[in-house]
Amino acid sequence: MFLKSPTGVGIDDTFVLIAAWRRTNTKDSVQKRMANCYAEASVSITITSVTDLLSFVVGTLTPMPCVQIFCAYSATCILCTYIFQITFIGGILAWSGYREENNMHNVLFWKKAIPKAESSEWNIRIVQFPVFVAHIM
Repeated sequence: MFLKSPTGVGIDDTFVLIAAWRRTNTKDSVQKRMANCYAEASVSITITSVTDLLSFVVGTLTPMPCVQIFCAYSATCILCTYIFQITFIGGILAWSGYREENNMHNVLFWKKAIPKAESSEWNIRIVQFPVFVAHIM
């Protein structure tokens, strides 16, 4: 079971990675997209995680036991969240990149998505159907 950060600190790193992924060129290979994504996002993720971790480690030096426990737990969660962001989220981005590269469906991974050239005739049929129903009524 993954540790959940009680403060929500570090969770925004996922959004930083996804934003960097969306800025990559979709025509590039998945390896190049991952390299560009991590080159752009890893510095900011590391800096924010290290500063958050250090602030909670300093918080463990307080004389109040409840604050010490909270800061120790939060520091552990931030460290685990950082490792999670670098490994698991990166793996999911790579998997999504291979899915995009192979033109797989967004939800049903085992099905190929219909290319736009083939789906255009379906769009015409969908537009014509309400017109046909309107003429019947």
